[in-house]
Amino acid sequence: MSHIKASVSSLIKKYKTRCPYELAEHLGIEIFEYAFRKIRGLIFYLGERKILGVKANLPEHEKRAIIAHEIGHEELHPANVGYFFIKEQTNFVPGRYERKADLFVAMLLVDEPPEYGETVEKYAARSMVPPKPVKVYWGEGKLFRE
Repeated sequence: MSHIKASVSSLIKKYKTRCPYELAEHLGIEIFEYAFRKIRGLIFYLGERKILGVKANLPEHEKRAIIAHEIGHEELHPANVGYFFIKEQTNFVPGRYERKADLFVAMLLVDEPPEYGETVEKYAARSMVPPKPVKVYWGEGKLFRE
């Protein structure tokens, strides 16, 4: 987990922002909205261009989290080793890579701890981040009281 935190800290320090849209611009990633049916986001190369697609009909805070998630993949994993490559070409479990990208989201977008007694859902809503990355980062039972 320390390498993820180091990656996030380095980006924040270098570009002086936590905003996924601004980070994408600094990293040369073009963002496009698509009417995906099943997936919510993906990042891929088209020649030398880095393209990030995000599902168009999502609330803005979810788009931010998805863009951060895809930037996490770009920063943490080797080039051209995405979900589909892992699933189709290796015996690795893609979930591990997804979990790391979710940790990246939480470390980038959430900059304060939960309040005592706050539920995961309330904390996620207050932080404007989907509950999944919050659960991955903070843990469901460690700091939260239901």
